[in-house]
Amino acid sequence: MMAFSNSDKQDVIRRLLVTKQKAHILEISLRFKGQNEQAEEVAQKARELSDQIHLLLGQVMVAWLGQAETILQEIQKANAALQASIRQIQNEVNIAQNLVKAIGFVDDVVRIAARIAATF
Repeated sequence: MMAFSNSDKQDVIRRLLVTKQKAHILEISLRFKGQNEQAEEVAQKARELSDQIHLLLGQVMVAWLGQAETILQEIQKANAALQASIRQIQNEVNIAQNLVKAIGFVDDVVRIAARIAATF
C-alpha cells in the first residue's frame, strides 16, 4: 500500500466535506417538505460524518496508508449518487426510495472516513 500524499489527504477531506454539505442540503429540503423525522435521520448521519471528519483533521499529520485513488473514487461516486437522490427528492420523485438511497450514500462515506481513521 502506498502512503497518501498531502494533496491526497486534502482531497479526501475536501470530498468528505462535500458529502457533509450535500447531507445538510438534503436535511433542509426534507424539513421544508415537512418530513422532519427523515430530516433528523439525515442530520444524524451528517453528525456522524462530521465526527469522522474532525477525527481525520485532528490526525492529518500522521501518514495515511492505503490506496488514495480508490478511496477518492469511492467518495466521488457516493457524492454523485447523493446529489442525484437530492435532485429526485427536490423534484418529488420517489421521495421515500430516494431518501433511503441518500442516507445510504452518506452512511457509505461515514464508513469510508472511519476506515481511513482506522489507519492512523
